[in-house]
Order: sequence, then structure tokens, then C-alpha cells
Amino acid sequence: MHALLVTVSIDPGGVAEAQENLRTRVVPAVKQAPGLVAAYWLDPKPGSAGLEGFSVALFDTEENAKKAEEMAKSSPVPDSVKFTGFEIRGVLVST
Repeated sequence: MHALLVTVSIDPGGVAEAQENLRTRVVPAVKQAPGLVAAYWLDPKPGSAGLEGFSVALFDTEENAKKAEEMAKSSPVPDSVKFTGFEIRGVLVST
């Protein structure tokens, strides 16, 4: 199993827009991603450039995690959201 970790910067004035995009576009698209095991989006916290958002999506294979990363990078996002990081890591242990 592999995890796709994604960080975003969210303009504090665009939180409502970002959350609406998450509910109506991002979550439905991720649910359709091949090999998805589970996905989690965490509450944003204050960061150096506005609010910092973080998500973890678990996939059955590294290949499917990489496909999901490419899907995310090519998806349109609101002006209030900027991707700041993508990382894929193998999962050592799960419960």
C-alpha cells in the first residue's frame, strides 16, 4: 500500500470556495481513482502563506498513487488554492 500526501496553501478569504470545491469536485474524483483504499482531508491550520491544508490518500499500489498524483496536478483548482507539495510513501504498518 502507498500513501499520497498532498499539501496546499489556502487564501483565508477563499476558504468557503476551497471547501465547496473539495466537496463537489475533489472528493468525487478521488473516489473514482483506481486502487483507492481510503482518503482523508484534514482541517487547515495557519501557515506561513495563509492556511495550510493537508490530505492523505491510500492506494493499493505505488503506480495507482502516482496516477492519482498526476490527476491532482492536472485538475483545475480555485484561485484561492495552491498546491505546495506532493509526496508518495510506502505504508509500513496499518491497523
